[in-house]
Amino acid sequence: MDLNLIVPFLRVYELNSITQAADVLGVTQPAMSATIKRLEQNLDKQLFVRHGRRLQATSEAHALATHFKEIEHQLELALDKPRQFKVYAPEHIVIQLPVIEGVQLIENPLSENVVLDHLRFDKIDMAIESRFKQDKEQSFVYEHIQDINLVYVCRQDHPSIGDSITMEQFSQLEHITLTYWEQQTSGVEKSLVSRYHGRSLNN
Repeated sequence: MDLNLIVPFLRVYELNSITQAADVLGVTQPAMSATIKRLEQNLDKQLFVRHGRRLQATSEAHALATHFKEIEHQLELALDKPRQFKVYAPEHIVIQLPVIEGVQLIENPLSENVVLDHLRFDKIDMAIESRFKQDKEQSFVYEHIQDINLVYVCRQDHPSIGDSITMEQFSQLEHITLTYWEQQTSGVEKSLVSRYHGRSLNN
C-alpha cells in the first residue's frame, strides 16, 4: 500500500468533497481525483458515490477510514504534528468566520445523523447545529450559543398577509420546503411541527 494515498483519502472522507480536499492539501482537483481512483483500483473497491453536489462514503470507505485514521494518528505522533480541531458548522458561519489557527471549519452534512456519527467516531471535534432533537444524547455535551432572529419575506400585495403575521396564521399558509426526510429538517421546521401537534408543514 502506498502511504501517499492515505492522507488524500482521509481528507476526501472527512470533507465529502474532492475539491475541498484538494484545497486543503494544496493540490489540483484532477490530481486529487486521480489519487482516489488509484486507491480504488488498488483495493478493487468503490469508496465514494456522488450524492448531489457532494460525495458519500461507501461501507468499504468507512471501514478503511477506521484503519487509515489510526495510521495517520501514529504518523502525526511520530512527526509531532499538531492536530487540527475540526468543526461542522452551517454554510453562513463557515463563510463569515475568519481563519482560526488550528481550527478547520467544515460545512455541515445534510443529515443530522451523520453529524452525530462523526462526533461519536472522532471524525470531528465539535458541531454547530440547529437540528438536534430535544431528547439529547447523554454521551454529548450541548451548549446554547445564540438565538437567531428570523425574517419572514413575502410580496407586498400578498392576499393573506398584512403588516404582520402570527405563528398561527403562518402555520395555516401553504408551504413548500426542500426537506426530504426528518433528519434533514431544520430547527425552525421542527419547532413548528412540534408546536402544531406534529402536523407536517410540507406541501
